[in-house]
Amino acid sequence: MQSRHSGSTRARVRAIIGASALLLALSACGGGGGGGDSASGPSGEQGTGETGGPEGVTRTIKPGDNATVDALNAFIQARPGDTIAFECGFYDIEQTLLLTATEDVTIEGCGKDKTVLSFRNNDAPEGILVDSVRGVTIRDLTVVDTGGNGFELRAVDHGTLRNVRAFWSSDGGRFSPDPVTAGNYNDGRLDVACTSPAVRDPSAPENQGLGGTTSPDYTVSQKAGRYGIYPVNSKNILIENAESIGASDAGIYVGQTNNAIIRNSRSAFNVFGFEIENVRGGEYDGNLAECNTGGFLIYDLDNLSQYGERSIMHDNISRMNNTYNFTEGGFVSNVPAGSGMITLAYDRIDVYDNVFENNNTAGIIHASYEVFPEGAGRPTDKKIDFYTEGMHIYRNTFRNNGNGLPLPTTNDLQAGDVARILPLLIGVKTQLACLQLDNALTKCNASSLANVGPIGTLSNVRGAHIIWDGLLEAYGDDCPYPTGADGQPIPRDANGKPIYSGTDPQPDCRYNGYKFNLGEPGNPRIKPKYFASCIDDSNSFSGDSLRYINFNGTRGLEAILALLSDDPTTVLSPAGIASVVAGLPGLSADLRMAPH
Repeated sequence: MQSRHSGSTRARVRAIIGASALLLALSACGGGGGGGDSASGPSGEQGTGETGGPEGVTRTIKPGDNATVDALNAFIQARPGDTIAFECGFYDIEQTLLLTATEDVTIEGCGKDKTVLSFRNNDAPEGILVDSVRGVTIRDLTVVDTGGNGFELRAVDHGTLRNVRAFWSSDGGRFSPDPVTAGNYNDGRLDVACTSPAVRDPSAPENQGLGGTTSPDYTVSQKAGRYGIYPVNSKNILIENAESIGASDAGIYVGQTNNAIIRNSRSAFNVFGFEIENVRGGEYDGNLAECNTGGFLIYDLDNLSQYGERSIMHDNISRMNNTYNFTEGGFVSNVPAGSGMITLAYDRIDVYDNVFENNNTAGIIHASYEVFPEGAGRPTDKKIDFYTEGMHIYRNTFRNNGNGLPLPTTNDLQAGDVARILPLLIGVKTQLACLQLDNALTKCNASSLANVGPIGTLSNVRGAHIIWDGLLEAYGDDCPYPTGADGQPIPRDANGKPIYSGTDPQPDCRYNGYKFNLGEPGNPRIKPKYFASCIDDSNSFSGDSLRYINFNGTRGLEAILALLSDDPTTVLSPAGIASVVAGLPGLSADLRMAPH
């Protein structure tokens, strides 16, 4: 995503083109072991073989010392209808492989376990980079140890990634003490199981000597690249039978894209398994998210070229996403470990026939930007709608979610970030709710009966199968419909919602009139279309967990948050005291799912 990365992608593209052109010139002068236009040599000889006819040629890349030059030649020379074929084997690729300004090109290996491209010695961040291409298919290969993104697609129309893997070597990616190499890539290390993630941050002093700081399956690291599979600013994207392991941001990502499908793919030991950002029209089915910090994220981020709406998420499994948050920064640093799915500021999601199990904070977290304090994560962008509305949750299976809330570390407390301590705040509010006799008898675990009385016993400091922040805004009756730079009303969808573009000026206020029946007394909210969510009786909830928590945002916790702010004396001001008093009714969580 452009807003999260420093530097210019276009500048990097130009630099890669320059380096590629130089290598092409050298190879044409006899260096590099065979250009893309030469016939393949005798069996075992390095070089690029070319076969084909008027409908496109196939340029074959062989493993060896000249693989980088041969691959660059093939990418530069690719024309519509061509295929770039990597033979089976391990490749040390020392430059980003850039495909740009062409169409209908296929990049293929002979299987994601058999063709492995290592970018450990590449100084540029990307592995395979496709820019401004119409029609590209990448299939049957693995990319390992990039400095940044494994597979990156920018401004691509009709892009397919099939049977591919992005992978970072355990414990450091390209800086791992035991990286993926030509001598070990086929010893099974690329097939990473998810049996027991590291739930505690080993860098926190208080976690030293405790269990849960390591995993027998894989060691995550901040030093890994950011994104495994990364289509952005594109349209008509298909990702299927793909896998990403170890990304320090998101394993499989689609952003600022129209029409995206992710299916039958797996993401493990990333900060986020699947990240869907500002996408218009998406379907995600048959996927497996496990041993990540968070499984699925469907949301809108502010100040981008477009805002998303309408996704379908079905027949996925989100399990054991309890790895501690190991990112170096960015929005995903806010993700609490143990999140099966998070949705934020994104309208109209159907969530059905999925399994959410063994996630320590929640199966589903349904939140809004209002939960973030001003100046600490809450957007100033007035085009973005803070709230997810119109989510439909049905026919899902929920098992053992919310029963192991991650406690904030000293690192989290020093950061002063609300999101880092949110699980504990939810747990405290839940404990207060479970101390109420009616909740203890009907909704909380039977063990909570022993806790009615002193707050010293905290068995119900926990999350739930589904968690909502309970925040919905009132009608902004003093906010007119926004206009564009020409002074005319900007386009709107069939429901009357503004369709902002990246070039529209910032409005003076966040217009929300489309969410309300403005012709009726009191301007009531349109339900269910613009209510938070509908949770059907068709869902299956295991009895080992609380079904539902509305934690009422940060209401009632104003004093705690003020103490964490840069100026904790604000809690003692008249306005601070008034805020604390006003928030007290929301201090306890609400466990009633009936409004949904």
